[in-house]
Amino acid sequence: MEYALAALLALSVLCDLHGYYVKSSLQPDRQAEVIAFGNWVIYLARMMNVGFAMVLAFLYELQIPIRLSVIFFLGFFFAWIGSMLYLRSPVVERVLSKLLGFLFYRPFPQLRGIEYWRKVGFGVRVRWLSMMASAAFVYLALLLPVVAARLLPDFRMTVVFIGQLMNFMSTAILLAYIEPRMMQGLDRNAPQDEMDGFISGRVMLVGFMTILSFVWVVSFRS
Repeated sequence: MEYALAALLALSVLCDLHGYYVKSSLQPDRQAEVIAFGNWVIYLARMMNVGFAMVLAFLYELQIPIRLSVIFFLGFFFAWIGSMLYLRSPVVERVLSKLLGFLFYRPFPQLRGIEYWRKVGFGVRVRWLSMMASAAFVYLALLLPVVAARLLPDFRMTVVFIGQLMNFMSTAILLAYIEPRMMQGLDRNAPQDEMDGFISGRVMLVGFMTILSFVWVVSFRS
């Protein structure tokens, strides 16, 4: 069960990354459709996150012993390895398309077979940091309630609402800063390296979450 949950978390992270590859790609002939497709892929990743959180909550309520730290560490570790592979070649994109194509392309059958992978460069810019912050709020909102249920059971409801606030902050950063700049870049056919920060920032954040969850495993062994 722990490995299955870790795999679900890793898959959701990779789908999220794939969605931003799609959204930030230049497709002049069908740009609006591709953006909508990218949003759909990202929404599927969010649905996986919700399913992951619901299963964790269900197992906790049933008092089934699970190692939360191991689940999060393995999930982020495999997601980080997959993300680094994604940066190097289109193989991960092809695997995701074969594995989840029945969901990806159901609303967009005409986009089946199109690849969005490209080489992505690194460089610390504001958009790189903004994407890291947005993704961090999402993953912390996922992590915080289940940790609080173990460590602070009397404050579970408070922490759940704090998690919702984190999701709100992530969405605010996304809609107020990231999306406008991404759309502006696409409108003026900006060089693809201007979009790279929206992808590399997420990859670096997954690496940071891997380190954080590894420290959790070593320190608390919960």
